[in-house]
Amino acid sequence: MTSNYSVEFPPLRHLVFGGDGIQTFNLTASCTAGFWVLSRLNSTPYIMTAGHCSKLGPFNPDGSVDFYHLPWGTIEGNQLIGPMAPPNISVIDKGLILKQNDSIGVIPSVRNTDDIDMPELKIIGTVDLDTVGSVVCKSGYVSHISCGVVLSLHTKVFQGGRLYGGIAKVSMMPCRGDSGSPVFPLVPDLFPGIFITGMLTSRHVAKGYCVVVPIDMLITDDIYVLTINDLISSDNNFLS
Repeated sequence: MTSNYSVEFPPLRHLVFGGDGIQTFNLTASCTAGFWVLSRLNSTPYIMTAGHCSKLGPFNPDGSVDFYHLPWGTIEGNQLIGPMAPPNISVIDKGLILKQNDSIGVIPSVRNTDDIDMPELKIIGTVDLDTVGSVVCKSGYVSHISCGVVLSLHTKVFQGGRLYGGIAKVSMMPCRGDSGSPVFPLVPDLFPGIFITGMLTSRHVAKGYCVVVPIDMLITDDIYVLTINDLISSDNNFLS
């Protein structure tokens, strides 16, 4: 028996999780994808990460820098995500990578594939980073999941020759090469759900702390953090 009907399946996409690696074309820099955000104006998806990751180029004619997907366990990315426009890192070390490649899939989750029972942590919202002594964790390309204690809030730190304010210091956790990592409170009762509370931007080994930018400094009125609720909403088409 033959059929005149054919079924077309959507193309497989390379999902980029928070905590995955990102790299520039000629390996001048490798960092970590933070989390997906959407434009409130046109629902365009972007990956938020540390802005300094683009400082070495190579630069496109418009000054942007292309980034490629680098999943855990790989050393070279071959799937273009898209460009990061020249970021203004004078106040906040953040940048946005535009999803330009249709083969890249958007997923509001953080990678945790070292745990076979809970390989991804689903983003259910955001929460202010406001409690000294609380435990927060990050997911990074190099050191994967690690946690530390919030040492101080609303402090100033020198980073890359600049003075940044409003920063949280977190006790030293493995974070080399993990700039841009999503940071979330350790609340096991919520797992596999998590709230994003900030983004890791650097470390100070001699002083024993990592630098985290709180979420309220990262999110502006024109963007919002993508959550698992957006994924199941029928009126969103950002995956296409």
